Amino acid sequence: VVNALAAFVNGAEMNTFVIFVVFVGLSAIFIDHKLIEYRINKGWYGKNEFESREIIRFVLAHADKNDFNDQGGLKKVIPA
Repeated sequence: VVNALAAFVNGAEMNTFVIFVVFVGLSAIFIDHKLIEYRINKGWYGKNEFESREIIRFVLAHADKNDFNDQGGLKKVIPA
């Protein structure tokens, strides 16, 4: 967007390489997010040692009872 705005204001050419790199980067982030979401929904997340340790670190870091209080029950990890 900044590249397009600068090209419009200055009358310069838009750099297609910049647009391509930004598009590929944002696409990679979106695909990674969807893959993690899919693995969580299928129950596949946390099946290896690294992910299990990541979950344990998260739970220990947020062990305060106020962090997991969602109107009298446990806080939902994935919103409805």
